[in-house]
Amino acid sequence: VWYNQAVGGSIVNSPIRNTVGSVTYYAQANVNNGGCSSLTRTPVTLTITAAPGAPVSGGNQTECALDPIQTLTATATVPAGQSVVWYDQASGGNIVTPSWSSIGSVTYYAQANLNNGGCGSLTRTAVTLTLNNCGIQLEKIASPNNQQGCTPIAPGESITYTFNVSNPLGNAPVSNIELRDILIDPTNNPLPGPISGDTSNPGVLDAGETWVFTASYTVTQPDITNGQVQNTATVNGLVQTSGNPYPVSTSDTVTVSLCQNAEMSIVKSSTSATGDCISFEVDDTIDYKFVVTNDGDVDITNVVVNDTKLGGVIAGPSIGDINNDNILNVGEVWTYNATYAVTQLDIDFGSVVNTATVSGNTALGTRNATSNTVTVMICGNPSIALIKVGSYDGTDQNGKCISAPDDVITYTFSVKNTGNVTLTNVIVTDAGVTMSGAPISLAPGQEDNTTFTASYTITQTDIDAGMYSNQALATGTPQNGPDVTDDSDDNSYTENDPTIVTICNFPCIDLIKIGSYNGTDPTGTCISAPGDLITYTFKILNTGNVTMTNVIVTDPLVAVIGGPIASMAPGAEDTTTFTASYAITQEDIDAGQFTNQAKVTGTPPTGPNSTDISDDNSYAEDDPTVIEICQNPVIAIVKTGVFNDVDGNQCADAGIDTITYTFTVTNAGNVSLSNITVTDPLLQ
Repeated sequence: VWYNQAVGGSIVNSPIRNTVGSVTYYAQANVNNGGCSSLTRTPVTLTITAAPGAPVSGGNQTECALDPIQTLTATATVPAGQSVVWYDQASGGNIVTPSWSSIGSVTYYAQANLNNGGCGSLTRTAVTLTLNNCGIQLEKIASPNNQQGCTPIAPGESITYTFNVSNPLGNAPVSNIELRDILIDPTNNPLPGPISGDTSNPGVLDAGETWVFTASYTVTQPDITNGQVQNTATVNGLVQTSGNPYPVSTSDTVTVSLCQNAEMSIVKSSTSATGDCISFEVDDTIDYKFVVTNDGDVDITNVVVNDTKLGGVIAGPSIGDINNDNILNVGEVWTYNATYAVTQLDIDFGSVVNTATVSGNTALGTRNATSNTVTVMICGNPSIALIKVGSYDGTDQNGKCISAPDDVITYTFSVKNTGNVTLTNVIVTDAGVTMSGAPISLAPGQEDNTTFTASYTITQTDIDAGMYSNQALATGTPQNGPDVTDDSDDNSYTENDPTIVTICNFPCIDLIKIGSYNGTDPTGTCISAPGDLITYTFKILNTGNVTMTNVIVTDPLVAVIGGPIASMAPGAEDTTTFTASYAITQEDIDAGQFTNQAKVTGTPPTGPNSTDISDDNSYAEDDPTVIEICQNPVIAIVKTGVFNDVDGNQCADAGIDTITYTFTVTNAGNVSLSNITVTDPLLQ
């Protein structure tokens, strides 16, 4: 029987304790059949200690798994004098170590136990440990983007980007999503969006969701110069954990390879390239301009303009390098200037034709370009002039003309390039002479007076003409066009008179007149009588050095037969053509001779007729031809008397009658007699 006191007291029907605290009950043993009770009571104290409160959770732990994965340990706190025991169930279960190092969640239960009694908390505090796969994915897509090569995009055109931000299934939700792309927004503000994909929990990227953002970028020239647009987008978000929010971030880089067109061009020009020729002289200058343009979309360095005709590398540029960086930037146009001094070879060629080149380095390698060909026409005036000088002296030391066939005229030639182009294969030809001298070349203004010589053997025809006249021909070959020629002049490069070499001549003809007459009979008796004939022969000799034509012989006293002789060469003699006869007269007999001279006349090639008075035996003299006529002076007288009967008495009466005498004097000879007197002694 239970009592509430050790002695006495009240019987306690239910010795229980159901509140915190202690109570002592006293057990007394009673004999069931006798009522006898134990002398003492056994105290039994019931104590209900106040159960400790459930531990205070250190908090659920939600973390993002690291690599290597971390270990989460559940925590809970109890007052002093208590300790925490962890179970795997809210009640009952097994005592565990409250740690977690796997993806997923686990809940541990903390029970507070009193250190001095084993009393535990009536309830257990649940603490959940969670390790999540935390992350975010970003896929950045550019369009257009030829991933197999370059993408042709011009400056000012756009690239459209699509950003797929996703959270894989099984991952923790991500909030505070911010997508940035500093290329698209240089201020690095979050890009607006998403335009789709946030379907279940607005503002939170739930597992399995993919948010879509879009943006565009305008391509610039530097991008093309660089050959690409490469940019990185970054997405950031927060995953809620048991502690601070866990930041998640990822990025994706897209490179759009831009087609680069590394091209350059050069245009060469000259104000002198008019299409018409210009009369340039040596060392005159031609101005050239070279315009170099970057026609591509990449910058060009180490730009070099080269023109071999102008000596190689052209200095510059003079204008166009806007930023003075020595880089031919895209779109820049550089201008170079140069001058060229005209040479004789250019004038010879008739033009200056040349082409420039430009080279430079780019990110795509070396680039070269060739300019257009610029032709500056140069007026060519090919011209040649020739002077031909003959030398011949046909006289002896006394000044006497001795020119004769086969004498030689020597010639010298002065040939001059009177044009403005070089002449090659310069030759002198002269059909009438024997030339010597090899072809030469002559620069403009150059004169040659030693290379070409000639000789000519004079002929009788030349002597007859009193000169030899001809012209030579100079021929030269210019670089362009037909050969040039010039007929020679005798003393000037500006004229074209023939070279006349005077050949002295002396037209001379001589005549010998030979008479034949015999006035005796076979016995030697002079029988010359009037009417007898003297016959003449004539010898004609051309004693000059020119041909005589129309040679005639005249004689005022005789009748000349024969001729004329058409032509007589120098030295030619004629003894047969001309004859004559003369009937002697009494005067001739009286004179005892017949003297006269004939005259020969010949016509030389030039000048007046040539004449000569005949000689009797020599061509060198001019004595008359005297023909002796024998004389036989005989006189006879016949005296006759006639009686004159004066008184008619038929008687000779002295002192009255007379006798008349007649004297007949006869010239019985062959000569006339003069101063004839008749004497008669009787009649004295």
